Amino acid sequence: MPIDPSKIFVAQLSEVLSGLQPTYDRLLIRNKIPGGAFICGISPSYFPAIIALHQSALPDKFDEVALRLEGNSKVVNYCQRTSTLLVFDEKPIGVTLVLAKKNRPLVYLYVIVVAPEWRRTWVTVYLKYHSISRLIDAGFTEMAFQAFGGHADTLKHAVKVNAKSVVDDYLWNG
Repeated sequence: MPIDPSKIFVAQLSEVLSGLQPTYDRLLIRNKIPGGAFICGISPSYFPAIIALHQSALPDKFDEVALRLEGNSKVVNYCQRTSTLLVFDEKPIGVTLVLAKKNRPLVYLYVIVVAPEWRRTWVTVYLKYHSISRLIDAGFTEMAFQAFGGHADTLKHAVKVNAKSVVDDYLWNG
């Protein structure tokens, strides 16, 4: 079934986590995840590093990203309680930036960014797995996402996790 890349998709977080589980387990069994890697929430002390990661993937201006992290943007604000940072050797190497609305079991995964030198390694799966786990632990059940620019991996992922296409209005008024 062809998928329209301009659409917004919604998937059950439990299905997303189940889809990641086999790959995550293989990384653990093969000792591919080094010690010293840890997941934490985003906080102001990490904002400069998060902005640098963000700009490595998206062309947004430094000031706009800073406003989004602080919750003061007129465009979109990242939720500090649901966004996740991956730190390795005391350096942030990946971030999941999420939008959430109070009293909704749905989050919008705005972007997952991995430092260029860490792409296509254990980092992506580790970051996704732990970000999704944290969202489930926080009581969220659904995740919305979009394949900006028709990103092929995201479109394949939408099919794999049985994501449903929704209209933008569903995200915040659902």
